[in-house]
Formats: sequence, structure tokens, C-alpha cells
Amino acid sequence: MAAPAAGASKIRTATPADDGGHPGPGDRTEWWFVSAVDPGQDLAVAAALGARFPGGPPATVVFLYLPDGTVTTVGAPRLLTAEPATDRADVRLGPDRFRSTGPGRYRLHVDMPSGIALAGAAPGPVRLDLDLTATAPGFVAGPLALPGGQDLSWTVAAPSARVTGTVRVGDRTFRLRGAPGYSDHNFGEFDLGDASHGGWDWSQVHLPGGRSLVTGIVRPADPSMRDGALVLSDASGRIAEGRAAGARVRRGDWSAQGDHPYPRTVTLDGRLSGGWRATRGGRRRCGSRSTGRAPWWRWRRAPRAPFAATAAWRRAGGAPPRSTSTSRRRSPASATGRPAASRAPPP
Repeated sequence: MAAPAAGASKIRTATPADDGGHPGPGDRTEWWFVSAVDPGQDLAVAAALGARFPGGPPATVVFLYLPDGTVTTVGAPRLLTAEPATDRADVRLGPDRFRSTGPGRYRLHVDMPSGIALAGAAPGPVRLDLDLTATAPGFVAGPLALPGGQDLSWTVAAPSARVTGTVRVGDRTFRLRGAPGYSDHNFGEFDLGDASHGGWDWSQVHLPGGRSLVTGIVRPADPSMRDGALVLSDASGRIAEGRAAGARVRRGDWSAQGDHPYPRTVTLDGRLSGGWRATRGGRRRCGSRSTGRAPWWRWRRAPRAPFAATAAWRRAGGAPPRSTSTSRRRSPASATGRPAASRAPPP
């Protein structure tokens, strides 16, 4: 496995306070993210509650991938009605709230009767009432160094979870019962609007046996500052981990969406500790856009993209993995899709 970049922080197990608010001086950015996918209904949903963005208001953004093929992103600026708790996850943005309800348990409520369509057609009123139960222990990566003395930390409170509740879009109601889910939290003294940051590679993939592969890599304009983590987890904790130096992301089949080029295909190949290796590929659905995260006012240009994904992973010395996608046609891997994967028998 490649050595971590000089000065790179270690990956460690998360505490409840790691998922709490992180106030501080300077231009700080902070948001909480939740996603769930139900292959049986051909449905995926994700939400980001952003408490702090330099130069912009707090905001809630919801990403919807509906059974009829509709893909839409809707957002609303919010008032930060109270400072987020610092000892646990608890953030309130106007009528919206994401909070911890106990160890490994979370509740999300979003009420957006008239949000702004940032991508796709306006879906009508959106309301989310979701309960998440983590099925793998969380971890923290960071702080990761960014240009200009800025830094970013990443708490993955729930690398995998089970999600129950309701998603209401217009006059339609979708019920989730133990659907695969995910939650993370980003914070630090940084501004995603700064062009020197370059970009961000992020993905989360559910794997058989309750395993989860999570990747987060920052790639500033200065390539020597590229850093991040790949973490393979299950209910017992972290199985293997790697750093950006051992990961390669390839993009291809470029297309234009307005003034912005986007890849139709993305492939990740990563080396992890203990001889583990992960390979993940995805193809973007036609008409959708991709890229990483950005403040809500930039998500009009860069919403998350749905990918139909395949994944394979193995340990050194094992048989080559067989990988075929079991993602349903509209299930977005970038919003916690559920591709299949295989591995050699345990040693």
C-alpha cells in the first residue's frame, strides 16, 4: 500500500462530538449529509443541511431520484435558528432538523413546501421524515490540508445504515423500511467557491455482507496536496483503509452540459491495507450532471449525479472477483447506490 502523503492525518473511530458542530474563526463551512436508496421502489433520496457557507446563507438541499425516472435537486435558504450542538449531531435550519436520538441513531426532518429547483423540474412540496440506524461504526478523516492554509475534516457517522420513514414529493408518498443508507458531516476553515481547491472525488457503495466502501479525496489545483481516504467497513468496524496516494480515479466519455464538461464514466481503483483492493465503475445516466459537493447556490451548476455502478473487491492471493451490477436502472450510486461485489473466501 502506498504511504500516506506527508502530514496526512490518520483515520480514527468517530465519537459523538465529531458529528457535532465545529464553530471557529475564519471562513468556515459545515454541513450534514444523509442518503438512502430503495432498489425495490427504484427510489433514492439525499439531503444536505448546510449551517455555514462563506458568502452565502445556511440552506437545505434535497436530491431526488424517483421511480418514474425524474431526477431533480431542490433547495431552500434557511435561518440558523440555533447554533448546532457541539457534543452530538443536532442542527436546526428553520423547519428542518437533523439530530442524534441515541448511539448510532439519527432522525432527519425536512419540510420544503416551495423550494428552488436547482436542477430538473420543480417537484412540488417535499417532506422527509427519516430514521437512520447505523450498521457500522463511524470514522473521521482529517483535517486535510487545502490551499491557502485552509483545512477540511470529514466525519462519516454512518458508513452504512438502515433507513425507515417517508419521502413525500408533491402528491406522492414513498415509504422506506430498512433501506440502505449513509450519513456524513464535513467541516473546517475552507471555501468550496475557491477555484484553487480544484475538485473532490466522493463515493459510497453498499456491499454484500453489510460492508460499505467509502471514498473521499480532495484534489486541489496543486496536485501535491491531493489527499483523502478510502475505508472498507462492516458491523465490527474498519476492515481496511487506504489513502489518496493508493487510489486512481479515471474519467471518460466526456459530454457538455451547458458551459460545463462532465464525464459519463468514472472508475475508481484503490489499494487498501491488509492486501485489500477495490475497483468501482459507474456510468452516468443520460441528462444528469456530476461533480462533488458545493455550496447550495453552486449546486444549480453541479448537483450530484446518478450512476449505475459496479464494484469489485478482493484480498491479495484470492481469486479474481466477479463483478456485475445489481443496481436498478435508476438507482444512483453517488447517492448511496447498491451495486454487487464479490471477494475471495476469507483467509
